[in-house]
Amino acid sequence: MLDPRTLEEFTVESAQQYVENFSKLKDNWNSYKACVITPKAIAAAKDLISLVKEVPQPIPLPNGGIMLTWLWNGKEVNIQLGRDGKLDFDE
Repeated sequence: MLDPRTLEEFTVESAQQYVENFSKLKDNWNSYKACVITPKAIAAAKDLISLVKEVPQPIPLPNGGIMLTWLWNGKEVNIQLGRDGKLDFDE
């Protein structure tokens, strides 16, 4: 579960910079064969962050995408952006 204090620290600009730093992650960044975070996923995450009222916590994903997480009514709400920068849903 996310620590709500962490979410409060993000502004739009700091969240976008945090996402930009994902470009520095190399293959196997989590020691479980994670892929590099793609430029398309980074651009899509930064665009989405600029559109929403409440700033999410960005989290790099092992598949090269990015998850944006919010706390809403005491629950986590997650949106995943795939390697191609498109919304990615679990089926």
